Amino acid sequence: MKTKLLIIASFLLVLGASCKNDETKKEGEQKESIMPPAKQNFSVELDVAASKKDDFTLYYTEDNTIGFKGEMAVWHGVAGDNKREKVVFDLSEEKIPTDIRLDFGMNKEQESVTLYGVKILFYGNEMYIKGADFFKYFIESKDFKTEFEGDGSLKILKNGPEYKTPFYYPRQELIDALKKLTTTKKN
Repeated sequence: MKTKLLIIASFLLVLGASCKNDETKKEGEQKESIMPPAKQNFSVELDVAASKKDDFTLYYTEDNTIGFKGEMAVWHGVAGDNKREKVVFDLSEEKIPTDIRLDFGMNKEQESVTLYGVKILFYGNEMYIKGADFFKYFIESKDFKTEFEGDGSLKILKNGPEYKTPFYYPRQELIDALKKLTTTKKN
């Protein structure tokens, strides 16, 4: 009788341990499925809000110059109404920029654009630039009126009677960061 109880207890112990391993395995699989796969291209994501519907542009070069041209640009619309949204510029897999320029709209009726942050991704590597740190990576131009908000964002405002497309060229800090981002393998 003791032998039967011992066998049953051993069986229940093994069964309990097996179920625990299955639960742990399922939790691990769920965590993996929640994590999106790394983008397999160069991508720039803007976290922005614009007062009016508009189109933003990412210009890029691959030859270590700032000779930005229309054929090397990606456009993306924004909804406006001061709604915070993500604007994603995806380049094709073979494109690896050395320099980028950001243009924040061309709608002449635009009143303001708020930039909360810029995320740059490349094959699992990423860098994030808070709106408040934008001018550490892009050249500030006095042609465009800007102010920093209390939430760490950068607000680009209408400067004069007509809105002029604000565009920002890269600083050396961004060029260096892009090179590191596009040449470092993620572990």
